[in-house]
Amino acid sequence: MPTPFTDLLQSYADLTSSLAEEWRAHAAGVASKAQRPGYKVDHAVSDLAATAALATETGYLLAAQAFEAVSVVAAQLERNVVFSEPFQSALPGATLALEGQQLINGFGDVLPASIVAIQPPQLKAGETEFVVRADATGRRAGTYVGRVTTVAAGASDHVDVWIVVP
Repeated sequence: MPTPFTDLLQSYADLTSSLAEEWRAHAAGVASKAQRPGYKVDHAVSDLAATAALATETGYLLAAQAFEAVSVVAAQLERNVVFSEPFQSALPGATLALEGQQLINGFGDVLPASIVAIQPPQLKAGETEFVVRADATGRRAGTYVGRVTTVAAGASDHVDVWIVVP
């Protein structure tokens, strides 16, 4: 499952691969021209300018990637706890549990049960209302859906639930 950190590492890998290819092509081109007869100072100056431009672009792209990394790491320091709208159990006083151990969005991203809580997990006598809480820190935005199993007095039911991660 992709996370902001894995996305960041992948973007670094893509960037360095792309830059390495640009530098390889540039170096091969300069070497090819320098070995030809008639390579003069004006050619060397032109190649030096192209090298400086590529070095500037490389520095800019690496700096931009570093700023992106800082923003990803800084974002991890702020918790993103979200709550659903209230849901109703058909069974007053029921015990509630997340079914399937996760909530999932339309893109296959999941909120595992380890970061999802049903509140309250046990309804008081006569009560039917509950909410879903999730610590969605570092998770992709979207609407995550799932199901809560409700059990009371030998009866059970299911409630379809959803929570929005901004």
